Amino acid sequence: MCILETQLESARVEALAGTLGFDNSYAVISQGRSGGRGLFWNNSIKVEILGYSVYHLDVSIEEQGTEKWRMTCVYGEAQTHLRHQTWTTLKNISTLSALPWLCLGDF
Repeated sequence: MCILETQLESARVEALAGTLGFDNSYAVISQGRSGGRGLFWNNSIKVEILGYSVYHLDVSIEEQGTEKWRMTCVYGEAQTHLRHQTWTTLKNISTLSALPWLCLGDF
């Protein structure tokens, strides 16, 4: 599960894992009172962090009995005149892997 706009420090996001019923977590900290992403998963799923930035969290996911795939959680730039930065990030990371790709977010 990926949560966008956490507005929390990474330690607080990661502490939510048990509360939400997950074994593992990873957080990209917020910038002041905006942004932030939290990713939560159980031990039955193998997650590898491929990269992250202010705008995204990119991971590969491997579940037993299925092929590995890639998920990117995106929090787009709120200021419309800066949204090109989000799209540039997505264009750049889209070429980094040949895995099937799911992109989720707030654009």
